[in-house]
Amino acid sequence: MKFVLFLVFLVSVWGYEKQISPCQCDKRYFKHYEVKGCSPVYEKDCCPVRFKCPQPEQIPSNVCKYNGHFYDIGTRILTSNPCEICDCEQNSENKRAAINCIPVECPTTFGKPLNHNCYEVYEKDKCCSTSTICATDEAMNRTETCKYRGKTYFFGQNIYSDEDPCKTCICSEEWAGINGPSCYNYGCIHLEEDLKQLQEGCIPIYHEATCCPIEIYCGRDFEPTTVPLASNADIKSGKSCEFQGFHYKLGQTLDINHPTNCVTCTCSTPPDFTCIHRMCPGPPNGDYKNCYPSYSPAECCPIYECRKTNAT
Repeated sequence: MKFVLFLVFLVSVWGYEKQISPCQCDKRYFKHYEVKGCSPVYEKDCCPVRFKCPQPEQIPSNVCKYNGHFYDIGTRILTSNPCEICDCEQNSENKRAAINCIPVECPTTFGKPLNHNCYEVYEKDKCCSTSTICATDEAMNRTETCKYRGKTYFFGQNIYSDEDPCKTCICSEEWAGINGPSCYNYGCIHLEEDLKQLQEGCIPIYHEATCCPIEIYCGRDFEPTTVPLASNADIKSGKSCEFQGFHYKLGQTLDINHPTNCVTCTCSTPPDFTCIHRMCPGPPNGDYKNCYPSYSPAECCPIYECRKTNAT
């Protein structure tokens, strides 16, 4: 299983629009369908009821494919994420071409924390900050600011949307909310890296708090404990999910025995299961210093025990 550190939130998306009303669907969970070239099927609702996927494309072993373009071994892959450097390389084991990405390390990443009166200035299409502004600087006293969900940002500051984890914004004169021109989306290149596994029936595991999948589950040692209930009519109409040769009825959940006990896989938008890793709440009042987590078997989230302090 391939894990991505939860602390590193890769801000990226395919055509993502988080719609709470009237559409009760979160389209960031459909990004793997886009990578596989699947087409959404709609009925009466504005959310897709299922996807129609083509037969897997036979990609030559000496090229990489990303976002519809082919790259030879040894060439740089053009992505929309300036915080990753990606190349088409030859896999040392099977000698096939494969996408390999490394994160960009910014000078401030391992530096001292900024004073609370300072902030880093960012520019679009650049990963690292271009300058630092502090309260003693004249620029800090300027009135150019952006307002978002009750908080004030200065020009050049990053704005991360808690209502859309797939979007990053930079406070600028173009600021018009998270759907304005100062916000942008990044593609999940890790899904492109895992395309072959996705085509073979592996399913991505998404996290409630992030945009891109954090893991790919293939079930090499999968033993079904969920009874497949899909009928022939369900399978023929496309209203069933398939995993490891078993067909499950729309609405069924699949027990994959995930080690964290936090993943729920539901047949909600066939033909793939939608697997979501639950987000656990933090300690009371965000007090990580005085509160300690206690985990129980078969439970996802911890119970926090907090020691008394002089302030309580």
